[in-house]
Amino acid sequence: MDFQEFFKFPFQDREWLKKFLIASVISVVPVINLLVLGYLLECLRMGLSGRQELPEWDKWLEYGKEGLMAFIISIVYLIIPLILVPVLVLIPGPGTLLSSIIFLLAGLMIPLALANFALGRNLSNVFRFSEIIEQINKIARYYLPAYLLFVMIAGIGSAISFAMPVLAFVGIVLILYASVLFFNLLGQLLQGESL
Repeated sequence: MDFQEFFKFPFQDREWLKKFLIASVISVVPVINLLVLGYLLECLRMGLSGRQELPEWDKWLEYGKEGLMAFIISIVYLIIPLILVPVLVLIPGPGTLLSSIIFLLAGLMIPLALANFALGRNLSNVFRFSEIIEQINKIARYYLPAYLLFVMIAGIGSAISFAMPVLAFVGIVLILYASVLFFNLLGQLLQGESL
């Protein structure tokens, strides 16, 4: 895979600006912003089919249903870390380190759990932890750096949005851009394309 070209693919869509504007506006509206999660699952499916394209905004109901399920799946994965972390941070040093590791593991597993849901639309696929860990191991060479880059870019976008409200829109677009790239790449990795 030519990563330089990959980073450009969203902008090769004739309607990229319209699609990003729709996603940006939707993403700031509570509850409605679940549509963006559904849209990202469609980006993943595009990657699975080997297509580096932005999906159309033409499946509103499907994006809404899938976005809600993606949100619920993410919350379920974060419940244990959210319960354990307040207790662990009371242990100076090792507690903070263990909390970070728990959140990192949950964070690494959530995209694969969402991918398994997007592939089969079956909740039982989401909680097959050993299979998800096996998937991570198979694609780790590309997945881990992509995940860390995604987290860094999303973090920068969030910092811009919160620290400089005047530039909040720029931060939101940056988060969306990173998300579209990450989910498309995840789809391609799961498809097993040679990179």
